[in-house]
Amino acid sequence: MNIIAISQNISKLEFALFDRTCTRPAVSGELKDWMKDGDMEGIPAKIAAECTKALKRMNKIFAADLVCIRVPYGGQEFKAPEILSRKSLEKLGKIENAAPMHIPALLELIAPLKKYFRGIPISLVFETSFF
Repeated sequence: MNIIAISQNISKLEFALFDRTCTRPAVSGELKDWMKDGDMEGIPAKIAAECTKALKRMNKIFAADLVCIRVPYGGQEFKAPEILSRKSLEKLGKIENAAPMHIPALLELIAPLKKYFRGIPISLVFETSFF
């Protein structure tokens, strides 16, 4: 299984691709100032391009079976990791004022991720549910 892990924070969006052959990322990178550049639609393609370029050097082909997003806030509503659904989007919408730097940007990013990685499940993992 190939998993794209995405970690959002205010200054950068970090990503890594874990493939079935290793315990360390096969590819990793970051997009600086991702909230400021205003191009949420282009973020999935940028991630895919970085992964494709790095994997090509290893004679591997880019493919994703799951996109996993680390969400820094939301554990009060989400007690465990969750596959993105209409219900989880509604719950995120209800708590966006509690984390105005993170949740609105995440909601804005989810739509292009769903569009680009159509048919691939997106998992939400809430950091605050661990504590």
